[in-house]
Amino acid sequence: MVTQRDEDSTTRPPFQPDALLWHKLRPARLRGQRIARPRLVRLLDEAPGSATLVLAEAGFGKSTLLAQWMAGSQRPIAWISLGPTDNDPRLFLAYLIEALRTVDPHITDLTATAVLAPGVQLAQLVTGPLNDLAGAVLPVTLVLDDYHVITNPDVHDIVRALINYVPGHARLIISSRTFPPLPLARCDWRSS
Repeated sequence: MVTQRDEDSTTRPPFQPDALLWHKLRPARLRGQRIARPRLVRLLDEAPGSATLVLAEAGFGKSTLLAQWMAGSQRPIAWISLGPTDNDPRLFLAYLIEALRTVDPHITDLTATAVLAPGVQLAQLVTGPLNDLAGAVLPVTLVLDDYHVITNPDVHDIVRALINYVPGHARLIISSRTFPPLPLARCDWRSS
């Protein structure tokens, strides 16, 4: 017999330092009736470039759309639900690393513990996941949900590095209520 606790333990990332909330590494469950958005899902599938922005005000269903798209995608998708505490660049990178490890535990040798350790330079921490992502065999997509909560220029710099150096087989999708200071293709689905 599988208990709820047993089931939850299989969905947790391979490493869980106390500083991380593992539920932030997966989208909210799709529940009840929802509006089918085949055109918007197709737009996400066909968006040009390696980085895409889903931009809309609160309540327009950005997270739900991304979860619907994710449910129908064949690609491995790493997900981070961002919050105000993720303005700490080290914490942001810890979540980034653990999100990537949810789709492939071997994608990086770095762990959140290494990132959160004192004395490690931020520049060193950014290049590690980028190099690891470039070496990944799988065509990984990284979703950063609720990016509008990010205000720290250091975190914006990390995401700019991701956008600028993401390998061709990887993809970054960002959802936000406001246009972030990032070089992104715009998938503005409000006009749909």
